[in-house]
Amino acid sequence: TRADVAAFSVREGDGAFELLFHVRVSPPIRELAVLDGTARAYGVSKGLGSLIDLAMADGSELGRHTNLPAFTEARFAQSGWVLGAARTARVGEGPTQLSFISPAAEVVGAGEVPNATSQVTAGGDAWYVGCRDGGLYAFGFDGRALWRWDTPGSKKDDDAYSRPCPYYVTWTGEQVAVSSMGNVYGITPKGRTVWQFELPSEPKTYALNV
Repeated sequence: TRADVAAFSVREGDGAFELLFHVRVSPPIRELAVLDGTARAYGVSKGLGSLIDLAMADGSELGRHTNLPAFTEARFAQSGWVLGAARTARVGEGPTQLSFISPAAEVVGAGEVPNATSQVTAGGDAWYVGCRDGGLYAFGFDGRALWRWDTPGSKKDDDAYSRPCPYYVTWTGEQVAVSSMGNVYGITPKGRTVWQFELPSEPKTYALNV
C-alpha cells in the first residue's frame, strides 16, 4: 500500500542505517524542528496551517493544532514558540507579514517587516528577523517590536537584490551574528554592534598571453 512505500532512499551505506519508524503526516510537512525529543511540524492545506507534534521515539502523534494562518516559512524556538512569515510580494515589492505563535499554538501577536525576509533565528527571548531592506529586526516572542539594526551600506544602495542586508542570521548564545557581503557583525540583544570582521577576498589570478 501507499503507506508501505518509503519516503526516502539511501544511495550509499545502507548498512549504516536502520529504519525505526515511518509515518506520513497530513498535511505535507513544509517545516520541521526537533524540540526536546518532540518533532514539531508545520504544514499547509487549503489555505490553512497546522502544527503537528510527533514523538521522536516512535513517530506517534502527540498533538495537532489546526486553523492557523498559512505561512511561506515557519521558524521554531526551543522553548516552543513559533514565528510564521508570509510574503506578500517579490523582493523589493512588498512587506512580509509576521505571526507570533505561543507554545500552545495560539496566535498571540502580529507584525510585519517592509520587504522579503532573508534569514530568521530565535535568541534567548526574542526573534531576530533579517530583511532585504537592509534591517535586522528584533521582536519579542509575543510580537513586541524591540529594535531595528541597519546593515552598513544598506541605505546607499537602492537595488533590491544587491543591497547589503542580513543575508545570514544566527544566535551564538550571547549575541546575534549577521553576515552580509563578505562582512560579519556581532550584535548584542539590545541591537548594538560590538564587533565586525571582514572576510578576506580570494586572490585574483591573471593570465599572461605571450
